[in-house]
Amino acid sequence: VKEIMKTMTWIKLKFAMGVTTAILLAGGAVTVALSGATTNNDDLSPTEIVKQVQDKYASLSSYSDTGKTIVEMGNIKASTTFDIRLGRSGVYRVEWAQMTAGRTVKGAAWFAGDGDFLQIEGPGSFKYSKMQTRQETLNAASGLSGMVAQAIPTLFFNESGSNFLSTSFLKQNDEKIGGTECYVLTRNITPYKTTFWIGQKDSLVHQIKREVDNTDNSPAFTPMSDSSIKETLQKMNEPVTPEAVAKMKSDMEQLQKKAQKLQQLHSIQSAISIETHENISVNKTMSKADFVHELP
Repeated sequence: VKEIMKTMTWIKLKFAMGVTTAILLAGGAVTVALSGATTNNDDLSPTEIVKQVQDKYASLSSYSDTGKTIVEMGNIKASTTFDIRLGRSGVYRVEWAQMTAGRTVKGAAWFAGDGDFLQIEGPGSFKYSKMQTRQETLNAASGLSGMVAQAIPTLFFNESGSNFLSTSFLKQNDEKIGGTECYVLTRNITPYKTTFWIGQKDSLVHQIKREVDNTDNSPAFTPMSDSSIKETLQKMNEPVTPEAVAKMKSDMEQLQKKAQKLQQLHSIQSAISIETHENISVNKTMSKADFVHELP
């Protein structure tokens, strides 16, 4: 549980570190596929497309999909499969599995009516925690899952992270993702670049590509203040003592050192993540059982 919360506090700083954390947890290697370009043959502006996306997710009574994320950092490649289920009453379940040769780290974030929960399960370890809010749970799950708990849930629930679609985008040539004609929108905020593939007919996100260049030049890790650590301990229902604060601060510093060592070891100067959503189903009647995550 402590490792979950400690990771949560700094994965939000930057995507590159979020990816590093995922690889620290899972390691590993796999490969993947992308898309084919077509022509851009309509006059919708990026702002109009984004508005259609926001309106579409706001109109849904339920949403589910499966998919995969591929991460490349230097000479490291990692793969994550995921399953997302969202309900308008506030219920949700996001499950993922980061796979390597002979090694799998699984995780889940869910609310089925009796509390928000976060779980991480790896070889010889199991961490499980009841969280305080949906946003806190999904924020933690986003970094731990390689970001798969970020975009779709925040759009569906209109959380405070969903405004990432409200900034300026450039429209590229249309492309197909899994046979679906998509608008392609890109956003550049140095050193970050994000690309969205949005279905022309369904206004849903079918693929997201996140890129970070010059990872070593990205903003430095800022140590947590004592007040932030105390707040985190309170959320974990842990005793807030000087010893506990000192231990968490030390653990966070060690986590940063591990990430930096990983970057140096594998010559990581950039990071790319490709998140593809498949088997999308909307407005389907779902029961509480669809959102319950079975503990091992």
